[in-house]
Amino acid sequence: MCQFPIFGHLLKPTISVKLLDEVPYDNGGFLGFEKRAGFDQDELAKGLFVGNSSPLQQKSSRYASLIQSWWYWGLLHECLQQPVQIQDFLGSGQDGSLILTTKHLEHELVRWAQRLQNLEADHARHCIRTAQDSLGRVKFLLTVLNGWIESSAHEGRIK
Repeated sequence: MCQFPIFGHLLKPTISVKLLDEVPYDNGGFLGFEKRAGFDQDELAKGLFVGNSSPLQQKSSRYASLIQSWWYWGLLHECLQQPVQIQDFLGSGQDGSLILTTKHLEHELVRWAQRLQNLEADHARHCIRTAQDSLGRVKFLLTVLNGWIESSAHEGRIK
């Protein structure tokens, strides 16, 4: 049985971010989470990614929570090919608030690699393609959203 390397040299140091829990993750996977959480796809497409804020009907903290739940928990779920044990990725901030942490991410990646090793080759390739597709989609959406934010900040619409 092949041993998998520790991924620590590939990962950035542990990252901690305040948990935004207005839109909790439902462990249903990446695809379709926004609909399951009650968000309209057209509203999100126009409001967050085209840069037309007029369709945005909810407070900005809900969109931030949606993006965190969808793109962190949902992406982890899709990449690891199993429901995420959310408590394994939570810690306490200095002010006592809950924070997301990447502290256990390396362990989960090693477990994922070990599970892939035990699958039929075609199924393992499918799992890897699914993870790559999800990562690609989030990368694209982050790039678009980042461009809109930078453009808005440059034009003085965001301070």
